[in-house]
Amino acid sequence: VVIRMEDGSLESIILQNDEASEVIVSCGAIDSPKLLQLSGIGPKDLLQKLEIPLVHDCPAVGEGLKDHVMNILSFEIPITTLLDPEMFSPNSINASLYDESLDAQLLFTDGGSTAHYLPLSLLEPFSEKAPSLTVYGRAKDAMAYIAACLLLYTLQTMIAYIPSYRVKLESSLGILINVMKPTSVGTVMIRSNDPNDAPLIDTQYLSEEHDLDTLVKATKIAREIVNAEPLSDIVDKEILFGEVDDDERQAIKKRCSPYHHSTGTCSGCLDDQLRLKGIGRLRIADASSLPFHPRVPTNASSMAVGARCASLIAAHLALQQEEGTNGGKEK
Repeated sequence: VVIRMEDGSLESIILQNDEASEVIVSCGAIDSPKLLQLSGIGPKDLLQKLEIPLVHDCPAVGEGLKDHVMNILSFEIPITTLLDPEMFSPNSINASLYDESLDAQLLFTDGGSTAHYLPLSLLEPFSEKAPSLTVYGRAKDAMAYIAACLLLYTLQTMIAYIPSYRVKLESSLGILINVMKPTSVGTVMIRSNDPNDAPLIDTQYLSEEHDLDTLVKATKIAREIVNAEPLSDIVDKEILFGEVDDDERQAIKKRCSPYHHSTGTCSGCLDDQLRLKGIGRLRIADASSLPFHPRVPTNASSMAVGARCASLIAAHLALQQEEGTNGGKEK
């Protein structure tokens, strides 16, 4: 296995010449197909076009992308309502409704909660980023991390101790309307043979009528809930962003957003042991391995795939050891 380091140098890892040695790819639904394609495993035409030496023609690598897609509604809550303890209490509007017949989720949240989530998202890249190999790179990452932490703590302090700031944040009600079982399928394909280039992600959101119909129906239900008591007593009006479109279907297409719960981009090229078909001693264990798209966030499903992969490897090693022991006895 040859690895290209951050500074451009190459390092080789030699696998032992036995069936127990394997390579496990676990880069996620976006980067796992990217890594495979850059390594010469993927659609033949694409790799030849990008002058990447073909190791294995596998058209399914990068196909099958699915993601939860949502429509976001926002409603204004008057300041007078926020200041009346009998009418409203901070963080009181947080609930999730799931309509099984419609396959949609309605996540209700107030503006105050958003102020907590957004700063935390600044720290997320640091939890996934590999350590830099250079002193300069590590110093730069450390400074960026410190800045993100300072912003996080500043916002949290303002929310906790400055009433006027908290009121401004909590002067809205948001509803995240989510298609739980999307049928639209996209792709992830590399754009060049440069590992530093981001792949081309064609999500194909709402390309299937089922997904668009679900969002339209669930959006109608969300507005009916807001216009009924008790929410109608505290909500003033809907906040419209950008250009207003009288056609609800077109409006939803324009403002829909991803949940970043991507799955399935390597599932079509794996066997039931999570091994890549046609390539020996290579398994893929992450959200790209999922042959189905879960209704919920993909964290638990990805952990289950990892646990399953570990059990498969353990069973394989046990079988190898048993065969070796039996072979020794026969001799």
